[in-house]
Amino acid sequence: MSKCSDYRFGDQCDIECRCKDRQEVCDKRTGQCDSGCEDGWTGLDCQTQCEDYFYGEQCSSRCGHCRDNATCNNTSGECPDGCEPGWQGMTCDQECSDYRFGDQCDIECRCKDRQEVCDKRTGQCDSGCEDGWTGLDCQTPCQDGTYGFNCTGRCGRCQGGQPCDKIGGECQTCAPGFKPPFCQECEDYFYGEQCSSRCGHCRDNATCNNTSGECPDGCEPGWQGMTCDQECSDYRFGDQCDIECRCKDRQEVCDKRTGQCDSGCEDGWTGLDCQTPCQDGTYGFNCTGRCGRCQGGQPCDKIGGECQTCAPGFKPPFCQECEDYFYGEQCSSRCGHCRDNATCNNTSGECPDGCEPGWQGMTCDQECSDYRFGDQCDIECRCKDRQEVCDKRTGQCDSGCEDGWTGLDCQTPCQDGTYGFNCTGRCGRCQGGQPCDKIGGECQTCAPGFKPPFCQECEDYFYGEQCSSRCGHCRDNATCNNTSGECPDGCEPGWQGMTCDQEAVFALGISAPTG
Repeated sequence: MSKCSDYRFGDQCDIECRCKDRQEVCDKRTGQCDSGCEDGWTGLDCQTQCEDYFYGEQCSSRCGHCRDNATCNNTSGECPDGCEPGWQGMTCDQECSDYRFGDQCDIECRCKDRQEVCDKRTGQCDSGCEDGWTGLDCQTPCQDGTYGFNCTGRCGRCQGGQPCDKIGGECQTCAPGFKPPFCQECEDYFYGEQCSSRCGHCRDNATCNNTSGECPDGCEPGWQGMTCDQECSDYRFGDQCDIECRCKDRQEVCDKRTGQCDSGCEDGWTGLDCQTPCQDGTYGFNCTGRCGRCQGGQPCDKIGGECQTCAPGFKPPFCQECEDYFYGEQCSSRCGHCRDNATCNNTSGECPDGCEPGWQGMTCDQECSDYRFGDQCDIECRCKDRQEVCDKRTGQCDSGCEDGWTGLDCQTPCQDGTYGFNCTGRCGRCQGGQPCDKIGGECQTCAPGFKPPFCQECEDYFYGEQCSSRCGHCRDNATCNNTSGECPDGCEPGWQGMTCDQEAVFALGISAPTG
């Protein structure tokens, strides 16, 4: 009998070796292997398959958690239809990692308590499902219209009936009048079933009750009614609409919240709401008037400002001003010498149109200083006698005016052509008709033929009205009379006539006259 070929054994050499070492040639009679049996097989000849639920070397490994309790592959240990829920791995012997469950361990737990490890087969959570999910395995999202823990929350009034967020319950947009994000309540300042009614005027801008519309602390000033939506009636204002307006214009309707009046407060009242009477010492429109000096410090009338009696020196009925011709804080000072007997300013004592001539000072109670006179005492006296003090009102001088000046007050310069004391001097014949000096009478330049400086007389050797005639031949070269032209001592020999301008004619044997 021939020997079996390698890797076969038995009577007919028809049984294949199942050695662990695939290179080993088993015993050709018994099939025994030195390296042991191939995984999944056992027995002396390694021809017996592993029992169900066992696999591997010497069939010593137990199958993992195969689906439907199936036995695994006796060689590899793989489960034919996969693992039981809660298990994973090639041989289904590895439990799902924490926070995962199911056939492939690919489903995430959704427990309320994020630290809880759910059941790795069912996904069930002892703490209940995460908000927004339900079902035994917490993998079913809440139905539309519900949200939150175990889907027990009910969505608010989302815009257009859209579902709210299944976890937190928020709406993307609320129906009009509802408050985001949950749309469960009316927005602030709205109320009613549909949140369509607007709150009235609640105190401190509070929002009203979202069901009834009532204000928690009552109405804003100027409003009334259960929902504070009725304005105060005209001419009334305030928290209860029970305060009467006090406007300057009695036809004006005051601000129904504050009582404020565009026309200002009624005389005798002040404050934003015109409800505060004027303080003592004040009166009138907005209490801007100040009482005068009432007798004994009594307050004046708060509407018109009249005193019952004035303090001494003050003018009734308002006692605001001094009586005429008195001034000062106490009206005890008498006015000075005001022009036209006017009364002075009752505060400062100043005269409205200045002082009477001869007086000066802010209150016109100071006489002009010596040598000055007039309204402002700023005019200098011009008396002939320089030591004389002129009249301090008129400027008149007993000694008459200084040369070159005239008039009652000696302030008028002599007219052209006159000069000297009281302007009684008459100028001579100044060149070109120019006026002479008004004090001394001198001309700057005389007309031809006249003698400077006064130009009153002809120059020597000239005479006549215009001093244009030349003197004749006067004896001893004397000048002639400047009016008539006559020579004072007669003519030079050989000349004759009244003005010595005629040559003498000598008869035979007769001498020429000598005079």
